[in-house]
Amino acid sequence: MGINVFASNLTLELFVATLGPDYKSSCLGEDMKPSNGEPAVPEEGKKSFFKEFPAKLRKRHIIETLAAFIGGGWLLIEVVERLIVGHYRFPEETIDLTGVSVTRVSKESAK
Repeated sequence: MGINVFASNLTLELFVATLGPDYKSSCLGEDMKPSNGEPAVPEEGKKSFFKEFPAKLRKRHIIETLAAFIGGGWLLIEVVERLIVGHYRFPEETIDLTGVSVTRVSKESAK
């Protein structure tokens, strides 16, 4: 294994030595200097993912929509539980049926 590493390093050195002085120095990184141009990512573009993601959600009103779906579903289940099952003595399976219906409607409206 050590012979293969030595042979590959020797081959690389011989290859670079045959190229000439200009390419050899730039290839080996001797003339590497920091560029004076603009940075690859502008300063305002360096926002953290954890700051940018909630901002996008707020801009697209996804948080409000999600809160409306959750609140509306909760309200409907409470009405069924307290009014229809509690007052009108419907079977308790009506609550489960309402919960399944609310989640199914939410999935279809999200499409």
